[in-house]
Amino acid sequence: MLPPDLVDDARRPDTLGLFPVLREKFDIAVNLDKDREACMILAGVGSTKKFGFTWKDGHIWPATPAAAGKLLTGLFDRISKENTLSYLEEIFGVCGMKFSGEEYIIRRDSAAEERWKKRTASYGGGKSVVGLNTGCGKRWTTRLWPEDYWLGLIDRLMRAGYFPLLMGGKDEDELNASYARKTGAWYPGHFPLAEFISASASADVVVTQVSMMMHIAIALRKPLVLMNNIFNPREFELYGRGVIVQPDSGCDCYYGSVCTRTRRCMLDLRVDRVYDEIVRLAGPATGNAPRTPSGTR
Repeated sequence: MLPPDLVDDARRPDTLGLFPVLREKFDIAVNLDKDREACMILAGVGSTKKFGFTWKDGHIWPATPAAAGKLLTGLFDRISKENTLSYLEEIFGVCGMKFSGEEYIIRRDSAAEERWKKRTASYGGGKSVVGLNTGCGKRWTTRLWPEDYWLGLIDRLMRAGYFPLLMGGKDEDELNASYARKTGAWYPGHFPLAEFISASASADVVVTQVSMMMHIAIALRKPLVLMNNIFNPREFELYGRGVIVQPDSGCDCYYGSVCTRTRRCMLDLRVDRVYDEIVRLAGPATGNAPRTPSGTR
């Protein structure tokens, strides 16, 4: 979803889109994805310089020595846990550059955003809007916050005078509709990505587990409460606009898709902690502009 003025020729990742790419010549080619298909594409592209991850001798391979470290953090948990660099510092380094706080770039539709802000203000009555992204995809379900915790947070926000906006994709549609029925919170439905980005712009603060919503909120420069358990928290660059909240009991399932504990660690990330951070970021329910503390709590 890059702005069209920054992209000369966008191609779809299908047969018709890739066929000419593999027969053209480029000065620089970059692949930061470790999926085998993406690595094979970089291997087949004709380019003077290649950065990131390619394919060699039947394996993923660093295109340059600078990519070797990032390849290892993805393969070995011990190395990943020891990593002290943010993801942005890592990928800039893979490309032979230094990260200096450059912001995300995302395609935005100002007219659609304005429509969503007016619509949300109409439903919310001018209250501070707290966007609640309740899902995190199907790959790492160990990240999920319990349903009754979401219900408790929604109830507390509404009683305090905030306006919760339920957000998510198709996978969260049924659950968000259930939350809306049980609490009276507003759930406008799920939308294609471009419309979802515009809807997200109407939130004053965003609460999410590690997911695409995290990246969208960062790109929109929204104050962010980020729930994390299975990832290295040093990977995340929140630009001083957010806070990371984690279970008090820690997590044993680093990058794991199945919890190894009898009691899931996300049960130890209490509603009170998440609520308190929302208040710190948002200020009074109908008053001050959002604040911007940062760090891990």
